[in-house]
Amino acid sequence: MNKEEIQKLLERYLDGLTTNEEEGRLRDYFTRAGQQVPAEWRVYRALFAYEQAEAAALQQQAAVPAATLRQGFQRHWLPVALAVAAAAVTLLVLTVQLPQSGNNYAIINGKVIHNKEIINREAEASLNMVSADADEDFDALFQMETAI
Repeated sequence: MNKEEIQKLLERYLDGLTTNEEEGRLRDYFTRAGQQVPAEWRVYRALFAYEQAEAAALQQQAAVPAATLRQGFQRHWLPVALAVAAAAVTLLVLTVQLPQSGNNYAIINGKVIHNKEIINREAEASLNMVSADADEDFDALFQMETAI
């Protein structure tokens, strides 16, 4: 494949328009090109290397006993718990449309709260604890690229 074809495939890939065959061609290119990839495409080399590593890990996980998977989940329960808590607070804020006065309330840290501003602030703080932005995703790719 020449540089123009790769560029078009990358644009289609980023727009979510590639077929499995086209993604396979990109994977093959970035795998075979190795260090010969132009500097502006090195982050994609890291991305496709990550995808291949994940696919290999998924194949290995298929053979892992269920007890081992449970042990892995037990070690990583905190991020899941934080995400569930943030989702619960968000759902609470969205479904309990608090007027300035009335009998609506939320329970935060065991206390009954009627103030809409406090509830919104707490919900936002919970979401910020588990949120990530797009730059963090690409930063991770750049770190992976340097490891390859």
